[in-house]
Amino acid sequence: MDTMRALQGLRQVEADLEDLYSWFAEIFAADRDAAELFSRLSREERSHKVLVDHQINLAENHAGTEIDVEVDGEALRQLLADIRRLREQEPHPSLSEAVSSAVMMEFVADEAYLGRVVRTSSKSIEQMIDRLVDAGQQHHGRLKDFAKARGMLIVVNGAS
Repeated sequence: MDTMRALQGLRQVEADLEDLYSWFAEIFAADRDAAELFSRLSREERSHKVLVDHQINLAENHAGTEIDVEVDGEALRQLLADIRRLREQEPHPSLSEAVSSAVMMEFVADEAYLGRVVRTSSKSIEQMIDRLVDAGQQHHGRLKDFAKARGMLIVVNGAS
């Protein structure tokens, strides 16, 4: 996957997660804590999308800059498909299913593709990836804390 496609893929994941978490906040609006959790995650994903947009603009406007970003395209496509499938699920997911799905998606985003980014000469790309991975780990932890406080059992292969 070339650099621009990789960055566009990262942007799409952030946009789709923003949309998913916003939708979860609407679905669970009657549960103030759940709605607040998902609203916060949505806002943070929006800021991540802006961060990726900035890197895309830098890459587009500085053709001479050596930037190399590579992601696992198949993992990226699968994650985007999983997000779409969850949005189309009828009936809507339960709160437990939503939290479990979000934990899994944050884990996949960190481990399956962000963790495999090849970093070369672009310090700003490296910093962006580090920020996205750190944020994903914070989201993962926040979701797990919420689940624990609610007595939800979250089981995701490989995600502890």
